Amino acid sequence: MVEVVVSHSPGFDDLVLNEITRTHAQAAHTGSPAPGVMLVSVPGSFNAFARPWQDALPIYLHHIFPAQVCLRLAGTPDDLRLLQDAFRADLAPLIRPGLPLGIQPRLVADAHGRAVPDAPPAPQDLPYTADGVRRALARAANQRITQPGEQILCVVIAEAQEGLTAHMGVSLAAQNISAWAGGAVPYRQAVPSRAAYKLYEAVDAFGPYGLALEPGRQALDLGAAPGGWTRVLREHGLTVTAVDAAEMDPAVAADPGVAHIQLPAEVYVERVRGPYDVITNDIIIDAQDSARLMVDYADALRQGATGVMTLKLRAHNRRRVMDHSFRLLRKAYHIVRVRQLYYNRSEVTLLLRRS
Repeated sequence: MVEVVVSHSPGFDDLVLNEITRTHAQAAHTGSPAPGVMLVSVPGSFNAFARPWQDALPIYLHHIFPAQVCLRLAGTPDDLRLLQDAFRADLAPLIRPGLPLGIQPRLVADAHGRAVPDAPPAPQDLPYTADGVRRALARAANQRITQPGEQILCVVIAEAQEGLTAHMGVSLAAQNISAWAGGAVPYRQAVPSRAAYKLYEAVDAFGPYGLALEPGRQALDLGAAPGGWTRVLREHGLTVTAVDAAEMDPAVAADPGVAHIQLPAEVYVERVRGPYDVITNDIIIDAQDSARLMVDYADALRQGATGVMTLKLRAHNRRRVMDHSFRLLRKAYHIVRVRQLYYNRSEVTLLLRRS
């Protein structure tokens, strides 16, 4: 048996476990050290567990790694020495010489929602940060560290009910679903809103499945304000019609490649002219209503046009809501991929193709 640390969006444990057991029927949920972190025990090897998702992205799993070491910590500066000793004893022999090594520690919220710090600690918090853990393990590894690296030393430190615990493991980045800790790609671009990171991540995740934002194409961005997704589309060289009754970020509004239609998307659908090559939709409305709106706009799209949208999911009946939304969308689109991105919250992101 091998134990695996699975990172996912908090509150989606049931859908995560369902996705795992559809592929690995004998997988067992053995614990949840923190919201968005699940421990799963499976027969066989970690490579066998990871293989199904190396060719096709899962929906809900953000990141996985083998829990080869489980270590009880005390919440004192001496924890760093304990982590170094555990690495030298149990994990250093697993490091492949000559292969770039990345070290990815995560200090995550505990089961009660208290934030475990990744910043200068307050007196009641841990006396070290994720970067401090990284530096300590880099000294123990005694080799050049790259980010993200081709092989990864992953560490999750969480204060679960049994106390402060570290899970550690070494694996290839290609096995981990994401090369970044917890699936958190560290986008650093200055954007009008953090919603832009969803589209950055969607471009990266869906690129292998045909998402190409080609310069010179025409894009229709529904629910555009304050302009996060519009900004990303413009960075790729598309001309954008941004539809939203709210104001746009001044820098986005001043862009000559952006036409702001200051109307609700539900109203503009009666006036829209096409054809468009790309449609995007991050409107905060119920999933089925958003799906209906996408179908209403389908006549303004070229055949084969690309769509990227989010479906907002409430806490209850999420599978039923998704299934109904998918049935609605299939009236006008082929659903290419569904993915709950790291930068999604209570939602999933879809890649669509106009049928």
